[in-house]
Amino acid sequence: MKKMEEGGSYIDTLRSVAPVAHGRGVRYSEAWEYFHLPLAHSGLPASQYATCRLCGKQVSRGPGSNVGTTALWKHLKSMHKQELEKSGHRQAGPRPEAVLPLPPSPPPGVEGDWGRLMEQMGALALRASQRERELEKRERAVERRERVLELRKRAIEEEEKDLSEKRQELQAEKEGLQARLLEVCQRENALALATAPLSTLIKEEQEDRGEGYLITKVLF
Repeated sequence: MKKMEEGGSYIDTLRSVAPVAHGRGVRYSEAWEYFHLPLAHSGLPASQYATCRLCGKQVSRGPGSNVGTTALWKHLKSMHKQELEKSGHRQAGPRPEAVLPLPPSPPPGVEGDWGRLMEQMGALALRASQRERELEKRERAVERRERVLELRKRAIEEEEKDLSEKRQELQAEKEGLQARLLEVCQRENALALATAPLSTLIKEEQEDRGEGYLITKVLF
């Protein structure tokens, strides 16, 4: 409702999107101030449904492009009577006004330029897709290498752990052998000390006996 009360600027805007037929132009109907009709594309027929700007409902205006607005006015009078009375649009038919000019035709070569642009966009999209696939392959290869390196690292760590355990075992064996060797040396020294006095006494006795024999022989 607020938009309907804004005046000529809003109506002029709506008139710019009203449908026109082939030829020099058609007269404008105030019904199109309340409806929106999708613009026909090149090679496609115009839609026979107009969308109400007030409620959003689609109203069939009949097949073809040169059709009247009877169904549109009927919808407005039955569904939006208050809006029509407030805006002053009480006539159920079109009001003759200035002839609307046709929109300017596209310059020659636009369709060809558009086709080339679409081809370029398609080629760029294809290249981008190929680059993405290549990057995905490289990423997967890098991931595989990282997994291999991780496995090697774990194997090296396990080997280092085994070597460390073996070093500890060898060190323990070495210390045990050194302790046994020290014990053997201590036993040998003890045995040497224990047998040393006995051999000394035997030697002294032998020397004493020999000296006595010599003295006795001299007396005779």
